[in-house]
Amino acid sequence: KTRLSYSDAIGDQIYDMPKIRGVEPLDKIVTFANLSERDADLIAKMEAEAYPVGMTQGKAHIADVLRKQRELEVPGAASSFIIRQGDEAAGYLLVLPEESENNPGEQAAHVYDMVVLPKFRGSPLARKMMERVLDVATAYKVPIEAEARASTSYPLLMNKRIRLWFESKGFFLTRNEKLPAYLNGEDFYSVRFENRQNNEEVPQ
Repeated sequence: KTRLSYSDAIGDQIYDMPKIRGVEPLDKIVTFANLSERDADLIAKMEAEAYPVGMTQGKAHIADVLRKQRELEVPGAASSFIIRQGDEAAGYLLVLPEESENNPGEQAAHVYDMVVLPKFRGSPLARKMMERVLDVATAYKVPIEAEARASTSYPLLMNKRIRLWFESKGFFLTRNEKLPAYLNGEDFYSVRFENRQNNEEVPQ
């Protein structure tokens, strides 16, 4: 007769099995979902959670951005989105490839708002969201423009490491101007990153 052996582990060793490595826990998996006008209520609630009272732009503004997205027939890969970690909504990005506000007749990837909810700040989510913005601007071969809040997105965009990362992708800061009175007195900045991916000369 042939003896069958089901395991080399004996005694307590049977519980000392190697762990599976490289499999991300379900509650850490990051996913993106494109936004449409029906998501305006959800995004308005997230905006209210992210900003102080009186500093939100509100549902009507959000719905207007999403309406423009539909009218421009923006493809899914270039559209505004909500980002989730596991099954929790963690942030959102409102972005449109549309006419530049600085150079009429030119197209730009216009970032209207980028939010990471307080619970998820300090995580890699903001970088993942900016990667999507870079992808949109790269695909459309356009610059990136934003009205950046002094309390949130502006210091992030001005961070030296972020700036160097943008430059490594071919995007260089060419506009950084404080806007006049804006949204109940909160400081906003007009920021523009020029797309120089196709230029042979690298700026000094």
